[in-house]
Amino acid sequence: MEFKDNRLKNLSINICLSTLLFLSIGSVAKAEDLGLVMNAPVNSELATAWIATLQKAYDSFHHLMAEVSRSTITLNSSTIVDFEVATRVCFSLIKNKVMTTIDEFKITARAVSTALAKAVVYGVRAVGELASKGEKGIAEKFSATMDLMQNALELTYNLIPLFFLFKLVFIKTFDAGARVASRKNK
Repeated sequence: MEFKDNRLKNLSINICLSTLLFLSIGSVAKAEDLGLVMNAPVNSELATAWIATLQKAYDSFHHLMAEVSRSTITLNSSTIVDFEVATRVCFSLIKNKVMTTIDEFKITARAVSTALAKAVVYGVRAVGELASKGEKGIAEKFSATMDLMQNALELTYNLIPLFFLFKLVFIKTFDAGARVASRKNK
């Protein structure tokens, strides 16, 4: 009797997970622009590189999820579902976001770095799980996506202190310029 209950429980879990993944196929099939815009007074090359790195990771994630939705083995993996949820949370933090201040960038970057780190951990676990099940093809695609997400994470970690320093220099330069202008007006 207990075996039937566990079997029924596993079947219902599998049906729920499969339904969740099939419902998300429409949004997974096509990657779109993140819509992340940086209007803060920062180095535009660094901001552009950060946004481009996040966009590459976002595109790779969408292509990976389209591939995952076609595999029957991956539909039953809670690790892959955890990875998908964590990654969607991460990208939802920056989807169509416009940052106008350095402080807003710092808050967003810290939240993104935390969410990216969590997604990368789940992704690495998923790669190990897929490799142990003999799913080398999809494990390699997962690994490539993890590399892009890791690059985005490292760049985010490195940019936070750089933009903080840029803010200090910008404020001091702005304050000095304002003092010089006020002296000239006297």
